[in-house]
Amino acid sequence: MKKIEYLDALRGLAILGVITTHVTVSFPELNPIIENIGRNGNRGVQLFFLVSAFTLMLSYEKRETFDLKGFYIRRFFRIAPAFYAAFIFYLSFNLFKYLLGMSNALNTYNLSNIIGTISFMNVLRMEWLFSLVPGGWSISNEVMFYLLLPFIYKFIKNSKTAIILFISSVIILVPYTLLSIIEYNFKSSYYMYFFYWFPNQLPIFLLGIVLYFVSKKYKSKFKEKFNLTYANIILYFITTLIILFASIHFISYFTYFNHLIFGILFSIFAFVLSIYNNKIFVNKFTIFIGKISFSMYLIHFFFVEVFLTLIKKFDIFEASSFIQFLLFWIITLLSTILLSIISHKYIEVPGINIGRKLSNKTYKK
Repeated sequence: MKKIEYLDALRGLAILGVITTHVTVSFPELNPIIENIGRNGNRGVQLFFLVSAFTLMLSYEKRETFDLKGFYIRRFFRIAPAFYAAFIFYLSFNLFKYLLGMSNALNTYNLSNIIGTISFMNVLRMEWLFSLVPGGWSISNEVMFYLLLPFIYKFIKNSKTAIILFISSVIILVPYTLLSIIEYNFKSSYYMYFFYWFPNQLPIFLLGIVLYFVSKKYKSKFKEKFNLTYANIILYFITTLIILFASIHFISYFTYFNHLIFGILFSIFAFVLSIYNNKIFVNKFTIFIGKISFSMYLIHFFFVEVFLTLIKKFDIFEASSFIQFLLFWIITLLSTILLSIISHKYIEVPGINIGRKLSNKTYKK
């Protein structure tokens, strides 16, 4: 398999986790262990962050110089076309709901929220966080990281400085988040904001940079010491730990920081997978959905809402039914894949190509 395929596979695993979470939330009376594992599938977002940081560092390795203007042009055209298309799509969807008599469908559409959304600044204010594009908080965090990356890139030159920066970020930012939570005294409106905000997510991006430098330095050494069998044992062991950890129902302060443990486990998993592409995790299906995972992320919310509304409308919904949950998950996944194939081909890819062309023009100048 090609070197890059395991990264697509990781994105594929990430989007499967995220979709599982939003389907699980629709079935609040499932077996508690299944429900916990399903709900913690949203840690797939942190896997996205990890892979994103790693991939960006990998792309810099191939460039002789860091073209700041070109970097931001490429990044903008990577995310903006699909994101803005999603903004228009969900606006149309909410207008349709409003016309059907759902009077609150347009409640969040005001000038402040619109500006916060289209500028990718969702994560800067609680009021903007979940407003106009479902899942927009994670894309906003990506943009925050893009703004910081050129400065981080100048500072970090090896695995040692990468690890120091990661540890420093945890030491500084975790107490900062804790103090902010205490300041707001767990007010319901701010309850999860301090999980989603950028200071709490930055260490995960930095883990991706640590992964890049550690892989660069130790990949060949690992391959010399561990054959395929031992590597697979490590993969299965880490997978088991992830599942066991996901089966926990996190409360209080653990709600805000469990993603750091997941991030470390994901880093080890990704490191081993980069050396030995285990077919259970790196296969045609995970690679394929990984390639269209951005569109899937933006689109799947629509199908979850529509299908849940339909089964409730026909009075066949059972919140405790695992069979119904499984069927719901499969139908949502397949529907999301079909629409995402179109979105990827006609929105994402053309946008990426435009970004590359404009970036190359600025580089030549």
